[in-house]
Amino acid sequence: MTAKISSPRKGSELDARVFARWQEQVTRAIREVRSETFEVDFGTLGPNGQSLVVVALDGAIVGAAVVVTPVEGQPFGLIFDGYVTMNNWVSLRAVNLGGGAINTVETMYRVEASNPTPSPTQGRPFV
Repeated sequence: MTAKISSPRKGSELDARVFARWQEQVTRAIREVRSETFEVDFGTLGPNGQSLVVVALDGAIVGAAVVVTPVEGQPFGLIFDGYVTMNNWVSLRAVNLGGGAINTVETMYRVEASNPTPSPTQGRPFV
């Protein structure tokens, strides 16, 4: 759902305040994405097995949406996800969807945590 912002007169003080508030919220939202690369070895995963590794990601908070992406290629049949275990600590998970064992070897992963931000109307109105 998107908020519709309108002002009675373009160029008015109200219009400038609404724009300033919007700009502040967008800037805050952009700053709330934490991203870093980590060298991780999930070890050997058995058929339908999984492995969990915990890394420190400064600024990540509980409730953040986490994306884990291998920077280099990985064998077919693996999926990766993650979640913030507690502030500044992210659990990364590798899952083997295949029928055979997979050795993951040490690989670089990009971990991004998009911290939740309040909606534009939560707590106070735009104007």
